[in-house]
Amino acid sequence: MGMQGVASMLAVALLLGAFAAIPTGVRAIGVCYGVNGDNLPSAGDVVQLYKSNDIDSMRIYFADTSALQALKGSNIGLIMDVGNDNLAAFASDPNAAAAWVRDNVQAFPDVSFRYIAVGNEVAGGDTQNILPAMRNIDGALSAAGFGGSIKAPTAVQSGVTAGFPPSKGTFSAGHMAPIAQYLATTGAPLLANVYPHVSYTENEAQIDLSYALFTASGTVVQDGSKAYQNLFDALVDHLLLRAGERRSRERQDRRVGERVAVGRRRRGHRRQRADVQPEPDQPRRPGHAEAPRGH
Repeated sequence: MGMQGVASMLAVALLLGAFAAIPTGVRAIGVCYGVNGDNLPSAGDVVQLYKSNDIDSMRIYFADTSALQALKGSNIGLIMDVGNDNLAAFASDPNAAAAWVRDNVQAFPDVSFRYIAVGNEVAGGDTQNILPAMRNIDGALSAAGFGGSIKAPTAVQSGVTAGFPPSKGTFSAGHMAPIAQYLATTGAPLLANVYPHVSYTENEAQIDLSYALFTASGTVVQDGSKAYQNLFDALVDHLLLRAGERRSRERQDRRVGERVAVGRRRRGHRRQRADVQPEPDQPRRPGHAEAPRGH
């Protein structure tokens, strides 16, 4: 699942919140800025669109110089991907990682970088490059004076876990446990792209449509003392619990250990929620954020 089309600019959706109303527990809203399409607005116009709609977070899927120039002085928090095609080089060569950071981060001191996403839903043999590339990007950021202020996580989708309900889930992808342990040492979140629609279409016999569309009238899944009324919450908890377990074993701050940045895309409508970081919450951590509502 790659870069989003321009339609994603217009899909202003809240992490763990409503599309139309901002719940008080949500710290930020964001929109993924995709450039696959024709007759696109200029990067400057896009940034003005964000600012005029109080959108304070953006994700771009590669080091887009035009976007970076337009973002100067905007105070829009940015997640920038390094691009999956760079992982092998960055994993094997710290100098390549350092040159990338120099050209695309240091060169833009007026851009509010929050995270450098080291890979997006990497699959197959390329997964072996994620962790060494993260280490080298982290090293390059530290050497450039950004240690601690710009984190270098990776973005995954819920397919890296298996099991049901959320409390019974495990990392099904072998590369994930070392990554989660490494994130525990750096304090970076796990960026998670969560796709309720995809989960539904792949399991229509087991998943009720209303559960996937946030329209269920009551609890659909009971997981011990925790009740789930929509699939989105369950998928997020699935990832939160796995990341949280790994981090608690490393004796990290529990609040930090359970922070996950979440993005959601509907394949059919080409929409995505930008990866923005909330306070820890879900049905297992009630009180900090509203559950999503249909739109």
